[in-house]
Amino acid sequence: EAGARQFKERVFAGVLANIFTAGILGLFYLNYVLFESYLGVFLYSFLVSEALWPTKKSAVEWLQTSHTISPQAWLLRVLSRVASGMRHYPLLWIIGSRLPLLRSP
Repeated sequence: EAGARQFKERVFAGVLANIFTAGILGLFYLNYVLFESYLGVFLYSFLVSEALWPTKKSAVEWLQTSHTISPQAWLLRVLSRVASGMRHYPLLWIIGSRLPLLRSP
């Protein structure tokens, strides 16, 4: 009788363990289904971040040195490049400035 009781307890424990394992695997599957559309984005963002790490590191080091530009000098540089572009490609700038007006309501 004691051996039969132990056998029943072991069978019950095995069945219970299998149910819990199936439940955990089910949760993993549901998480996979939930995040399936994001997996490609996560993968490519990781690959791009790893590939651009040296570039980011050098940009941060350059910004932390004394080569930084004051906001006024940066604005002057940007405006001079815009003016230079307007001089070289006036038709393109005219068309580009009118594009927002062509939106339909």
